[in-house]
Amino acid sequence: MMDMTKKILNVPILDVKIIYGGLDAMGTEYYIQQQLESGSVVDACCWRDHEGIKFAYSRGLRLSVLAHEIVHLINIMYREKGIKLDTENDEWQAYLTSWLFKNLYEGIYNE
Repeated sequence: MMDMTKKILNVPILDVKIIYGGLDAMGTEYYIQQQLESGSVVDACCWRDHEGIKFAYSRGLRLSVLAHEIVHLINIMYREKGIKLDTENDEWQAYLTSWLFKNLYEGIYNE
């Protein structure tokens, strides 16, 4: 069963938190309206605001969309922490990707 409530995932090594939940729980009306006006289809979205890094998703979130949004989450965290992407040494990015996928999946799908 998909959990649509608002939750927090702490990313310890980077000392950041990701606030995530269903589109309604996250109060994303303004952000989603901007996306719709630009012609986008909104299944999920990520952004940074005064509360922190946020991730909102629709009911029926596909795993491919979760993976897509994790790329955005990592880029937001990297920008916030001043980390440069390194395509020659990407083990840290690969580890973070799998860690985020596992923890967000468990939080969203109540595993």
